[in-house]
Amino acid sequence: MKNSPRKRGANGGQRRGAGRPVKKETIVLINLKEKIKNHGLEEVEWSDKNGKITRLSRVEILLHKLFELGEDGNTAAIQMYLDRTAGKVPQTVGEDADQPFHSLRSLISLAENLDGKPESN
Repeated sequence: MKNSPRKRGANGGQRRGAGRPVKKETIVLINLKEKIKNHGLEEVEWSDKNGKITRLSRVEILLHKLFELGEDGNTAAIQMYLDRTAGKVPQTVGEDADQPFHSLRSLISLAENLDGKPESN
């Protein structure tokens, strides 16, 4: 028996229904997120400023409306449209706009400089 291969237990491994049960609230949230996603992607008929009727998803319609508001001079709509389509503009923190912060250490040294304390290296 010593040289025979070890027999694995028949009851090992993952079992269906084992572990902590998923909360009902989590299941409801997952279903709700899926419904919201599908609602935004559902295609509906839409007419633009010129009266042209096309089929677009609801998200595309909102982007078109933001663009139209931006054309009319609404700066908040322009900013929101550009944030959604081109991404947010990176912002610099501190006085030196050419050097972005890359670590917590650089933030700490900036804070020390602003407080008037000497830098310690």
